[in-house]
Amino acid sequence: MGILNVTPDSFAEASPRLDPAAAVEAALRMESEGADLIDVGGESTRPGAAPVSADEELSRVLPVLTALRGRLRVPLSIDTYKAEVACATPSACQIQGVYVDPELRGQGLAAAGMTTVVDTCLREIAPAVSLYVNAHNLPARAAYAKAGFEESGTFATIMF
Repeated sequence: MGILNVTPDSFAEASPRLDPAAAVEAALRMESEGADLIDVGGESTRPGAAPVSADEELSRVLPVLTALRGRLRVPLSIDTYKAEVACATPSACQIQGVYVDPELRGQGLAAAGMTTVVDTCLREIAPAVSLYVNAHNLPARAAYAKAGFEESGTFATIMF
């Protein structure tokens, strides 16, 4: 995974900061060097960093996402905790899970529900679907495996 920070105060040495053209070149270089995903961040997570508004974060990531559209073969993700920023990428859709009433659990409904959600996302939202699930949630992980998900990496918090 390539980390692409478009912030004025990133602690990453190779960060292109706020220059969209430099960020695009960095993303293309990351892909050519083997990255299978490019994670774009518009808000610094360094210790002591000041939070930014969703509008500010979007003003940083959208020019990069727009310029990269159609130029990468790998998915783009957005490293954010803000829903209005997370939905900015057309490349992928992140699913948080499906809820099954406790009285109905154990009947295979979670796997069937997840399969339906994934199919809908692939058909109507984006060409790639990712899933966030806690490592300790073994029943959910089993249901998601039945729906075809395979663990491809371990992340802190990445929303697609």
